[in-house]
Amino acid sequence: MDARSAQFRQLADHLQVVYDRFIHTTEEAHVREVHQFWRSWRPEDIFPKDYAGLYCSGCKDFLFPQDLVEGRSPDHQVIPVEVVETNYFFRLSAYQKPLEQWLSNEAVTIRPEWRRAEILSFVRAGLQDISISRPAARSGGWGVAVLGDDSHVIYVWIDALINYLTGLGNGTDERWQKWWNDDTRKIHFIGKNVRKFHAVYWPAQLLSGGLPLPDELAIHGFLIIDGR
Repeated sequence: MDARSAQFRQLADHLQVVYDRFIHTTEEAHVREVHQFWRSWRPEDIFPKDYAGLYCSGCKDFLFPQDLVEGRSPDHQVIPVEVVETNYFFRLSAYQKPLEQWLSNEAVTIRPEWRRAEILSFVRAGLQDISISRPAARSGGWGVAVLGDDSHVIYVWIDALINYLTGLGNGTDERWQKWWNDDTRKIHFIGKNVRKFHAVYWPAQLLSGGLPLPDELAIHGFLIIDGR
């Protein structure tokens, strides 16, 4: 973890990127904020469920059969492994209409604009409830423990999104409210492979927790090396 963190710091220096705060999601403040945010969700939005799915170790995500290219993850060329387990789920399906309305109007700017239709197509195809935990035994104990259940850790792409609030001070004090509010323009600059998490999963969590949504998503592509 420390070695990879150092690589990101070096990359920022090379690109002349200046950041206000560099955060580790293993920090105690982040763990506190994750648990605090989990508590803020509507109780009916979190429930345990038996689940079977195709898990890509590269994406750290469950994929649908239609997502695969010749049986492999298109981004990582990994053959997903079928996983059967009981996880905690988030009731994403409850936010189908609010998310469609948010994405359909000018409340959120999406760059490039053509990505909007792509994301809307995903939402209009029907949102399914999503697994938001993994058994601690399968993750090697790495991750933020589910509140009240140490046998599970919170799925990394749920935990990681919450660091937008932790990085602003949530989990430590109330300064974050100066930045994450209705009056501040909140922009996420992201890679195309995580648009689902930022344009669908994260806004649904914010809605459940009663917090403002992002104002802009700037979605960039990939650097291609040797055709990959």
